[in-house]
Amino acid sequence: MLPTGVAKFRQAVVEKLERDKDQLTALGQEQLEGLATTHPECQRLMTIPGIGAITATALVAAVGDVGVFKNGRQCAAW
Repeated sequence: MLPTGVAKFRQAVVEKLERDKDQLTALGQEQLEGLATTHPECQRLMTIPGIGAITATALVAAVGDVGVFKNGRQCAAW
């Protein structure tokens, strides 16, 4: 069952990421932190409240080249 409403959806995503983060080894977490702090796109994403190293690196890995989207609305629809 999916949560209804933006706030409930955000909370569900955060909770899932926190649960999944615990499954990473210390070395894996360290590597993600290192990548996120040196990658320009990850650095920009992490300026958004609630976006940390794991979410930023996951978004960059999933989306790849953001230039394929004309605007943020297209990216969100994707």
